[in-house]
Formats: sequence, structure tokens, C-alpha cells
Amino acid sequence: MATKKPAVKTKASKAQAEPARPRQAGIQSIEIGMAVVEALGRSAAPMSFKELSQATGLAPSKLHKYLVSWVRTGIFTQYLATGRYDFGETTRRLGFAAMSRLDEFAVTSDYLLRLRDETELTAMLVVWGGDGPRVVRWEAGLQPLMINVRVGSTVPLGNTATSLLFLAYLPDAMTRPVLELQRKQLTPEERGPEITRQELEQVRSQASVVTRSALIRGIDAISAPVFNAQGALTAVITLLGPHEQMRGATGRKAQAAIEATSASVTRALGAKAPAPMAAFG
Repeated sequence: MATKKPAVKTKASKAQAEPARPRQAGIQSIEIGMAVVEALGRSAAPMSFKELSQATGLAPSKLHKYLVSWVRTGIFTQYLATGRYDFGETTRRLGFAAMSRLDEFAVTSDYLLRLRDETELTAMLVVWGGDGPRVVRWEAGLQPLMINVRVGSTVPLGNTATSLLFLAYLPDAMTRPVLELQRKQLTPEERGPEITRQELEQVRSQASVVTRSALIRGIDAISAPVFNAQGALTAVITLLGPHEQMRGATGRKAQAAIEATSASVTRALGAKAPAPMAAFG
């Protein structure tokens, strides 16, 4: 009689045998209470009890208990004249403390790495320097690009996706001298057409900008703005890839990813995220 061979556990079978990791237990009342805080945060003005109830879906009796605690701890304040609720002294103090510790570069860099891993495209982070847009972070994608841009490089102001965002959102008094200086150093053929105010208005109406072969032939780019808590442009994130990788469904996926990342970073820095743009062409 043939002997039975002992079953060999493969890595796959071991992984299948392991139970799913349970969700960590938390304090549900805190999570519900934070929904009330979030509802007030989304409002442009102080809210009435009725508005908070509608926004959170909480029963009036339950909502009342949370509001009592939030007012008592200074998270909320209630104006006697109107009965409306707004953020209180504790929230303002904590907000100032959080903003003073905020490292915009570290926050944005963390998201940039995730974007690179998600799309497998080259990702770069660009900020405004004294002489124009400057690359401060470069993360190579799965397919290396033959392009002479690295950390410390200055991006020329022109029709590239990155520079269009700086021209659209920064004051003209800041960008004009750099643009004029750069154009003087180029031949008439290299300068290309002037960027019109109408084109910059169009850029401001979008959540991202797509350009094809703007800087290097065969290399396309998608750029999205990052705003800080004051609503000012603080950086531009850009994805770069060969034209074949940036077309069709792959291009649409990359554009959706960079827009989601831009919105997430903007919210993480304390500002409101821009509205999504039209579909990728």
C-alpha cells in the first residue's frame, strides 16, 4: 500500500488560513462626536441646532448631549444672541498649535511617494524659488525617463503643465520678471507662443493640467496644484511618463490619482480641495 505523503503548506495556503485582522476597537461616542465637529467644519458659517441635526442625522436628544460637552470643553461656543454654534477657544488653540507644527514638505513628500507607487510613473514635487519653479523631490517611476531634470533643477516657465499652474496661481508681479528673463535667453523658435490670460483662466478652472511633449518629445505630464491653509499655491505635483503610458485608460487613471492626491494634500495642509476637472482627453 502506498504511503501518504505529508501535506506541504505553501505560503499561499498559509495566508489563506490566517483569519482577517479584526478592526481595532475604538470609542464610538468619540467618533460620533467628531462627525458633529466635521459638520461644523464643512459649513461656511456658524450653524443652528436644526442645521447640525440635519447635517449629522443625529436625533435632537443625542445631538444635544454632544453639544453640551463640546461647549463645556471649549471645542464649540454658542452665541447667546443667535443660539448658533461655532468653533470655540479650545479648537482655535489646538488649530494654531497644529499649524505651527505642520511640515508642508514632509506631508506632501509622503503623498508623493504613494502617488508614485500607485501609478508607477515618475513623480516630482516643485515649489517656487527665486528664479522660478524648482524641483525639490524626484521619485523615479517603473520606467526610467531619459530627461535631464532632477532635484534642484529649475523648470522653465512656459507651456509645461507644471509652469502653467505657477503662472495661473502666483501673482503676476512674482512670475513676470522670471518669465521675461527666461524668454530673453531663448531663440524666437524656442520661445513659443505667449500664454494668454484666457488660457490661465482655463487652468484655474481645472483640478489638473495635461501637456503632451511640452518639454521633451514623447514625454507627457500631468500636474496638479497644492494649496496651503491660507489658500495660496504652495507646490505643484507632477507625473511624467512616455506618451504610450499616458494615453487612454492608463492616462485617465493617472489623472484621477494625481487629482485625488492633490486634494488630499491640500486638505492635510488645512485648505479646501479644488473641484475636479473635466475628463481626460
